[in-house]
Amino acid sequence: MILQTFQPDHYAIQAASKHDFHEFYEMEIPERRKLGNPPFNRLVRLEFKHLDNAKAESSTQSMVDYLFSKKQREGRIETEILGPLPCFYRKINNLFRWQVIIRGPDPVTLLPSRFLEGWKVEVDPPNLL
Repeated sequence: MILQTFQPDHYAIQAASKHDFHEFYEMEIPERRKLGNPPFNRLVRLEFKHLDNAKAESSTQSMVDYLFSKKQREGRIETEILGPLPCFYRKINNLFRWQVIIRGPDPVTLLPSRFLEGWKVEVDPPNLL
């Protein structure tokens, strides 16, 4: 495999180049703990797609407003809501993509019981792209 990177000295690249899972684990786990990422917390990624960028953004903002309101009502200070954020790949197949990331001990319980059409929900997603 050939890998091109701007950070050849990054621990993940160095460990991968040596096929050293244990070195990667020893460096990665403290970072995950510090940032509150899995396995120390859970993540939920909500994604909304629409042909109109403004509609996608406003729908995502409405979801964020709902989530913040519910978080405040329930006193969930340990739960963090990030967004609305454009997805890394902002537009795919002519659809604009916006997302919300929820991080905390049990973010799934913060979700509404019913979703409007067009929402994609990922629990502990493998990536945030």
